[in-house]
Amino acid sequence: MNLVSSLPFLSLPVLYAIENNLVEHHINIKYLHENDILSSLTEGSADAAFISPLTFARNTSGLQIVRDFTVNSPNYGRNALLFFSGNLTSIDTIYFESGKDNNEFDLFLAEVVLKEYFEIIPQWEKIENVIPDSKALASHKVIFIPSPISFDMYPDYENYIDLSEEWSLQTELPLVHGLLCVTNSFKDRESLAKLRLSRELGLRNLMKIAKRYAENHPQNWDVYFDLWNEKYQYYPVPETWDSLEQLFSYMFYYARAEYYPELKFYPED
Repeated sequence: MNLVSSLPFLSLPVLYAIENNLVEHHINIKYLHENDILSSLTEGSADAAFISPLTFARNTSGLQIVRDFTVNSPNYGRNALLFFSGNLTSIDTIYFESGKDNNEFDLFLAEVVLKEYFEIIPQWEKIENVIPDSKALASHKVIFIPSPISFDMYPDYENYIDLSEEWSLQTELPLVHGLLCVTNSFKDRESLAKLRLSRELGLRNLMKIAKRYAENHPQNWDVYFDLWNEKYQYYPVPETWDSLEQLFSYMFYYARAEYYPELKFYPED
């Protein structure tokens, strides 16, 4: 199986045992930006992918969701953050970094939450080399930081709005961040079983994974451990599909998907 992922941080607990050959497998893993994921699936170079709901919504006709592989945040996601300085009384302009590495799902989430739940329609301005320090916030009142960069930054700041938290507060639903999807012609059930085993091993070894991850990132390992262990869920809950349906309705309404996305599941029998 050739598997691609646009969620390098969030999919790590699931893929860790595969990538470190802790289970026997025939799975090739490649990390791509979400803009490149769909072409790899439609052109046949990949037959499975860890992707955001937005990426799935753009190609529901060619993909199916593997029902028991989801990544949700029931409360705080720390993935789509608005940093500000002092007392924030209004939001007129939001500054964010330009470039190919933008997380489109987090940007979409920010737009929806601000407009639908706070009646805020800000101007979005691109700037280079965004770091929400005091100097930057003095000239740029509100700075948006998406994941995975946000995971490295949030512990160093006090003033930020977590938009995934706002989603959950307003909807009383978890936020779905990631899905495992396969192409319509996919038949490799054995590899799915290996991924399930890899997930079990990963969730049992989150401390080890976090310590290794922290070797190349700025925070202490316990920050990343807490995200995986406390902030995110790696199995669906009954509300997962309600949340996904609500996201899909916004994606269609905001013209992020050409057609209304449908929940299509890979048949397990």
